[in-house]
Amino acid sequence: MAEQLVLKPSEFQTEIDTYKTQNAKLENVKFEAKPENVALDSFDKIQECVDTFNRIVKKMNSLGQDDVKNMQNIKSAWMKLDEEIGEKTFGETLFGK
Repeated sequence: MAEQLVLKPSEFQTEIDTYKTQNAKLENVKFEAKPENVALDSFDKIQECVDTFNRIVKKMNSLGQDDVKNMQNIKSAWMKLDEEIGEKTFGETLFGK
């Protein structure tokens, strides 16, 4: 049996907005390693790990922004299709023009 997907544009927009807000919080995430707070000989390795982590967070934010754009595109395509279907009569929908 085929599954059905129902997309309600206003509810989906709320989900998009929530996701966008949460993803925006990643933009300001940045960790720092301060050598005066570390009692290790290999501070360079710690700094390398911190730098790698910051690059990963930045990439996650970028991917999240792409997700927001894709969700907006899905919503737009869905609404366009809904509008096209809404303009047809019941007979046209079943049997074509």
